[in-house]
Amino acid sequence: MRRSDLLMLALSSLLGRKVRTALSVLGVAVGGFALVASLAIGQGVEATLLDHVARRGATLVLVTHDEELAQRHTTRIVRMRDGRIEEG
Repeated sequence: MRRSDLLMLALSSLLGRKVRTALSVLGVAVGGFALVASLAIGQGVEATLLDHVARRGATLVLVTHDEELAQRHTTRIVRMRDGRIEEG
């Protein structure tokens, strides 16, 4: 089969099953929205928690691979490799 034949077959199947197609599109859209929303909520909680700790003047030990995060929320960074301190 040629690509044009496959495309025509796919389009005719989609148009022939309009409700199924609409529900599938809706499911993908809702799933995408849920993913974006959960990531945004996670980042918001992270920022709120770190700001709260900083305002209270508490000591926070942050273990992360995200150097940008460490630079934004810490006053001292210690880097380790293979269980040994490289710089600090």
